[in-house]
Amino acid sequence: MSQFSITVTDTDGSTRTISIPSNPKESLMQVLNKQSFDVPGSCGGIASCGTCHIAILEGKVSTEMSEDEDWMLDDLDNREENSRLSCQIPTVADLDGLKIKVIGE
Repeated sequence: MSQFSITVTDTDGSTRTISIPSNPKESLMQVLNKQSFDVPGSCGGIASCGTCHIAILEGKVSTEMSEDEDWMLDDLDNREENSRLSCQIPTVADLDGLKIKVIGE
């Protein structure tokens, strides 16, 4: 299994670069939780709570945003142009070099 790295700024302003195994069956939210970032994912990863809200600062996510994800983000007061729900992003190698900021709900 290949590894890749992303840089994460948490809700407290701290920034860490983490190494992640490529696993399309695991979401970015799950990985961030394992790494102790502030992404509770209260709904269990079904795009219905917004607690795993992130902003893409640099890089690109190849997974298209679903209508459910877009609808959930529209419900949040703090949606940004580059907002995504980390529960909807599979951890695949094309995320290598991604820079994100954890926003939460």
